Amino acid sequence: MKHFLFFFFCCLLLSCQAITVPVIKKVDSLKIESIENTQAHIEMILSIENPNGISIEGKDLRFDILYQNVLIGSGTCPESFELKNKVTSQVPAQMTLFIDSIPEQLRMKLFEMDSILLNVQLSFQGKLGLKHHKESEFKLPVLMLQDAILQSYMPASGIKLDELTLTSSSSSQSIFSGKCSFFNSLPADIQVFHSDIKIYSDRKKTTKVGQLILNDTISVVSDQTNFIPCKILIDNFKAMSVGIGKMMNGSLDFYAIGPVQIQMLNKEFKIPLSIHFSYNPMTGKVIILE
Repeated sequence: MKHFLFFFFCCLLLSCQAITVPVIKKVDSLKIESIENTQAHIEMILSIENPNGISIEGKDLRFDILYQNVLIGSGTCPESFELKNKVTSQVPAQMTLFIDSIPEQLRMKLFEMDSILLNVQLSFQGKLGLKHHKESEFKLPVLMLQDAILQSYMPASGIKLDELTLTSSSSSQSIFSGKCSFFNSLPADIQVFHSDIKIYSDRKKTTKVGQLILNDTISVVSDQTNFIPCKILIDNFKAMSVGIGKMMNGSLDFYAIGPVQIQMLNKEFKIPLSIHFSYNPMTGKVIILE
């Protein structure tokens, strides 16, 4: 019996050591949470491929990001994880980017590149306490990084609704005219040239009830505020059908959510917009909530 247990343990140990270490295939999402001194703290969703015929469970997943042999960031997966066999799984992670360590040629050409080839050194602790390590490469789309940088400069509150009045209303449609203020906190002048903003009955975007039309081809100087005319169209039938409960309180509230497309340094980017307002169809009163 002892020999069998020893043989079983050896087989188990060898099978664990023979595991092909999973690799990071791509970054699915990237959000800059904060920038402090020379470090940027980033929330990420990683796609990690497990090529093995068995699922892998582990903890203490860590990774280092290198560009041309220079360490520019390190990250961890804050939770235990499980990677299903023969598939690519999404794993949340946190990373610290060392801004001062980014080579100057990368910083200068960031807006000219399509992707950045990065080297990844990944390690984790599997079952029985065995540690695994793997080096691999993947390409980070520059557009994803640019969007994350822009959104850290320009949160959803960067575009605000300052004025809104009801201009016409019928049984089928209500039309509002308003004015948005746009503070350009970005490090360069921009031009607003397109938007795709929908009006929803709630913040979860359950039902679309209209659209917000933002005047485009407007230039906004860096560190200045511009006022941009807008128009809101509401489908009254849809709004009333989902807002019967709200009408008991005397008003309907709506959420304008969507991206605004801008151009900066001859490149195109998207920034978020989120506006919350209420409308009382009995009195015509409009209140900007946020």
